[in-house]
Amino acid sequence: MNEGLHPALAVGVQIEIALVRWAMHDHPSAIVALADALDAVEPLDPASSRKNERAHQFTRASIGIFWNKLDPYFLGQSRNIAFGQASALTGDEPLLGVDLTPLARSWRLLALCEIEIGLDLGIERRSVTKQTGPGLALIEMFIARARYARAVANKDFSAAFRLGLLAISAFGALQESRAVEGDEASIDLGQLESNNLRMLPEGGLPDIVRTIPVDLLVWHRFRDDWDAELVSRIERACVAAWGDSASISDILRAASGHTVDGEPVAIVALAASLASPPDLRGNPRARFERDLLLIFHAAHSLARRVLEPLLVAEIVEGWSIVSKSESFALRAPMQHTPAIEAAISDTKSSGLRGAARLMLAASPAVRTSLTENWIQLMRQISGDESLPSP
Repeated sequence: MNEGLHPALAVGVQIEIALVRWAMHDHPSAIVALADALDAVEPLDPASSRKNERAHQFTRASIGIFWNKLDPYFLGQSRNIAFGQASALTGDEPLLGVDLTPLARSWRLLALCEIEIGLDLGIERRSVTKQTGPGLALIEMFIARARYARAVANKDFSAAFRLGLLAISAFGALQESRAVEGDEASIDLGQLESNNLRMLPEGGLPDIVRTIPVDLLVWHRFRDDWDAELVSRIERACVAAWGDSASISDILRAASGHTVDGEPVAIVALAASLASPPDLRGNPRARFERDLLLIFHAAHSLARRVLEPLLVAEIVEGWSIVSKSESFALRAPMQHTPAIEAAISDTKSSGLRGAARLMLAASPAVRTSLTENWIQLMRQISGDESLPSP
């Protein structure tokens, strides 16, 4: 086929290649193929023919589909492009007049996919050259969060503290920009990153900044990679990035196994539970108390995309053991076990949403009366405000 004579069709074929590679779970090659399709579609005027307009549509749609499919617990309406659809021949059909988003945004969304799979394919660098100004605030915020999550998964402590603050700054900038510009709000991540991020902890940041060291603790505990120097290394990285570790000193103390004065807040209690994990065999109540803290933390974590699969596997395995072998330790097991088993099954496909429903189902069985505040938090995480109180 002469690509010069049929450029729109050539773009369609390139998209087909990307879709096939994705279906074969060759995500890196699929993403690179879509990047090449983006380059090929750029010179085509979408207003000159239905062929060109269609090529632009399918290129953008494919990137969005890839991004959604990277979420292991995506619950929205799943869209797909059937094989052969992107490269189907068209005649002289009239234009649809589709409102196409700028290609620069599609490049950034594809860069986000690259970060999510944890590889450097050169896509983000290519995407930067396509920008003519600040990017869409929502996409840039997701990119900042993905970079941070990747640093957590890569055990890069220094990068985690720096990129965690950048992600928080991006979220704040998104909120401020949206108040003025609405959904078209824009931010410049490069400009945010060039700011003196070390000063941010002194600027009254919300408590979410304290989730950064706990993300690292959670990752290492459930990857079986906790060692005697872990807390010290986290503290040194915090000092290097922020100037001092005063804002997280109680978390570090709890994670070291030391007693913290007063009634610990949830995040400190979680750090303490991670320091010396108890033997949960035959003790579903202790499992419940730990998992409640894990679910609450992960649901609000900037690194949720990497923590969620890790924790969901732990929660599903633990409660499966409870339902099969430890029902003797439950109150009225014949009454409560069916609801627990249904929630376990749900958790496998819906992630933390299902895990929150599992906590509500297990609460009466482990003789724990959740406060109204905890009930509302679990309902919010589950996405179902109508769930009955335990």
